[in-house]
Amino acid sequence: MKTIFTSALIIATLSSAAFAANPVAGVSAGAAQIALALGVEPGRFTTSELLEIQDAKHENDQFRLNAILSGATRQTGDRGVTPGKEQLAALVGVNAADYTLAELTAMQHVPESSPAN
Repeated sequence: MKTIFTSALIIATLSSAAFAANPVAGVSAGAAQIALALGVEPGRFTTSELLEIQDAKHENDQFRLNAILSGATRQTGDRGVTPGKEQLAALVGVNAADYTLAELTAMQHVPESSPAN
């Protein structure tokens, strides 16, 4: 009986530690902790945005804080098409906005390696 109770106690302790380590799926424990400390919902903002929120609060910059919290500072529309991504898309003959950078890279023709001389 004592062994069963000890085992159950160990399992309960490990389960609670696992939940505390990652309270929100897909969000690192550090990012979740920063979000909670700043008073925002974990997972709603990127780590970069969380640091911007922290800086804006520290500097009492209410305008910048409101812009970040409203999402006005986020890039929209072009799905992050950069000049490099545009160039890769042109090389493989597709629209850059339709693919991720990883997909465009995978589409490139990989030449066969030449035999060593």
